[in-house]
Amino acid sequence: MGEARQKGGSGGGPGGGAPTAAPAPWQVESDAKWLRFALEQITSNAVKYTAGAGVDPGRITFVLRRDEDDAAVVLDIADNGVGIPPEDLPRVFNPFFTGSAGRRFPQSTGMGLYLVREVCRRLGHRVTIESAPGRGTRVSIRFPGPQTIFAGLDRQVLGRAPILRDR
Repeated sequence: MGEARQKGGSGGGPGGGAPTAAPAPWQVESDAKWLRFALEQITSNAVKYTAGAGVDPGRITFVLRRDEDDAAVVLDIADNGVGIPPEDLPRVFNPFFTGSAGRRFPQSTGMGLYLVREVCRRLGHRVTIESAPGRGTRVSIRFPGPQTIFAGLDRQVLGRAPILRDR
């Protein structure tokens, strides 16, 4: 089992924002290999679409925060890149969907965010995305509070290969 600890934070919404700090430490339970896979995909997209926007300086921020309403821990990964048009947002998690921004980059397959959503779903996490053209994108991974972290997910499977287990 992997864990993440909050060491402080700054950043905010798409394109940055007001710095945020919160008490630490926070721990989340997840599968280290598959969470790393999801984070690498999100970060790769942030780098690609920030560099492709010609933004200088390009900025990617990671903020770990607590949602006091339900004790969930949320990881926000935000960039100040090209952003995603509103008409593309509802489909970004669909397999093979590249959208207008993705079609400008030949390495885009339309599979990255689809796989991120599937990995997060199978781990019991929730992923959401907010974006605005020319302002950037924020992808958030929500880790449920301790009382719901294993809802619908067998503890014995979690440490092995939850990505292969259907719900």
